[in-house]
Amino acid sequence: MNTKHFLAALLIAAFAACAPDSPKEKEGDPEDPEIPENPEIPENPEEPQKLQLDTLKIGDFYDEGIVYAVDEDFVHLVSMDEVTCSWAQESVSTIKVGTEANSADGYENTVMFKERADMDKFEAAAWCIYKGDDWYLPSRTELSQVTNGLKLNNTTTVDSLNQVIIANGGDAFKASSYYWSSCEHATDATKAWSVRLADKGHSSFVKKGSRPVRAVRRLSLKEAPAADDGDDPVSGEPGDYEVFLLIGQSNMAGRGALIEGDDQPFDEKVFLLNAIGIPEPASNPLNRYSTIKKDIAQGINPGFSFSKKIAQHTGKKVLLVVNARGGTALYEWKPGSSTGYYASAVSRAKKAQKYGKIVAILWHQGESNSGNPDGYLTGLKTIVDALRSDLKIPDAPFIAGEIAEWHSNASKFNPVIQQISTVISNSDWVSSKDCGWLKDESDPHFSRDGQILLGNRYADKVISYCYTEQ
Repeated sequence: MNTKHFLAALLIAAFAACAPDSPKEKEGDPEDPEIPENPEIPENPEEPQKLQLDTLKIGDFYDEGIVYAVDEDFVHLVSMDEVTCSWAQESVSTIKVGTEANSADGYENTVMFKERADMDKFEAAAWCIYKGDDWYLPSRTELSQVTNGLKLNNTTTVDSLNQVIIANGGDAFKASSYYWSSCEHATDATKAWSVRLADKGHSSFVKKGSRPVRAVRRLSLKEAPAADDGDDPVSGEPGDYEVFLLIGQSNMAGRGALIEGDDQPFDEKVFLLNAIGIPEPASNPLNRYSTIKKDIAQGINPGFSFSKKIAQHTGKKVLLVVNARGGTALYEWKPGSSTGYYASAVSRAKKAQKYGKIVAILWHQGESNSGNPDGYLTGLKTIVDALRSDLKIPDAPFIAGEIAEWHSNASKFNPVIQQISTVISNSDWVSSKDCGWLKDESDPHFSRDGQILLGNRYADKVISYCYTEQ
């Protein structure tokens, strides 16, 4: 028996000894049951690096995870972060991977995805695999164990746990939601099983639908964790990307016309953070994975020419995090706003940081504030200060763009943007001069050529701030 199967056997035996009776299987979203009272989980202990593996207990934070179970052989972790995605993309949503309908071992299931050439299309499993370090998509049984161990069926407990998780940079548990498992429906190839953490209820959903996902991992108390099979699917080692955050309203989202071939990767060194937080070869439109975008066609934005010029100048891989939304005003981007625009940008940027440092932030917004720009820079400074603090990038340059020079309020707004460095440290602006209109002079959006020109100007500024010695 190889190590992988030996570990699987031990884990199955452990679950068999402690797993509760399986709840009734059902389809759809049943009403929330009455939540029983449970004792609170242990308080968060010392910093993770100070803990020893053999002293860990339930509720401890260790190596980017939370301990949800400890048995004779393993410490079991559930990830601090999560993502919402499909179990499988539309193109493969009817394919049976071969996972067990009620497996006790998500690791064995996940290996089946890992061995497929089209692994990336199975989004829930792919996100777990890309985390590295033997994280995997849990089985139904393992998700039930997460509820058991962390008492997620107790409102007071989950609220307390979530406060600590958020304070440590993680994502709150959605206890009342159904999370994808690695188990497929036994007879319906279009569905996979999920588990509601609040009560361990099982429901099957169509694979192409979106549900939250948490990864799990087990650490052996008797031997080193089993080595990963095959090459790390991440392109390059974590940390070797130059990361850029692109946010703002419609011109940053991109309204420039797309042409044939734009949907294909445009530079071997340029990558885009996709919907599940993984770098993929960049293709247009670059705002398509924005978690806040409008439900309209996205077009060319400044990131297209910007990223190519940065990659050409540095010879390094570039990772774009694009999270813009048209028609938004400055107040909607402020930290704590009910819109969630700021929180969404920070959440995606944090996911990108495991691939490299955030070099600079590109901002294009202002059309919605151009009629009365008084106090604009003060409000913008609040956002920039918060971004630099929350992302731990105190010196990252912040580059803003002028609105279209033909805009009726350009004479009011652009002189304000030109003064940005007097209010915000390590900041600058780029001109919109000669960036032509998309339709006519009544249109505030830049054309394809205008977006390309604007992107090159953003690149020139970033190069002058960040790469002058190269």
